[in-house]
Amino acid sequence: IEKRIKAVTSGEEVPNDILTQMLQSCVGNKSVDMETLVDDFVTFFVAGQETTANMLSFLIIIIHQHPEVLDHLLSEVEGVLGDRKEVTGDDLDKMKFTEQVIHEVLRLYPVTLPSMSKESPKGGIEMSDYLIPEGTAIFFWTSVMCRNPENFDDPDTFDPSRFDVGKPRPGP
Repeated sequence: IEKRIKAVTSGEEVPNDILTQMLQSCVGNKSVDMETLVDDFVTFFVAGQETTANMLSFLIIIIHQHPEVLDHLLSEVEGVLGDRKEVTGDDLDKMKFTEQVIHEVLRLYPVTLPSMSKESPKGGIEMSDYLIPEGTAIFFWTSVMCRNPENFDDPDTFDPSRFDVGKPRPGP
């Protein structure tokens, strides 16, 4: 990290990765010490690996259960990459079915925190005929929302086409 800090502050060319992004946002910020920076980086690094590993595990299960999905994914990758082995950001933008499959896997098996909270806005809010007063903590249970038939038709079925470009977004 110290080597990268020196490289960033001296204007050397450095990889455009999460560490560089964090360092660039902290350069000159005296309130961020090395211990905090290392803690934050390790948290991002470990959390990113764990959630990615979990998502890939669920993806493998889905592919095993739906071999036609694997065929479609392979066809798409071969169509975009050809014989190349390196994937670019432009390539990823072209892999629409892959993106749909990932969205659907994450809908069925969310790898984020089980809930998120938000405070109700000034003046309160009405939800499903209930008035929630201003400043009330509202918890959103990701797995419940993603499997709710009010939000998704046939919510327990794996269907990447629900994320087709041009289709209306799922939800009420």
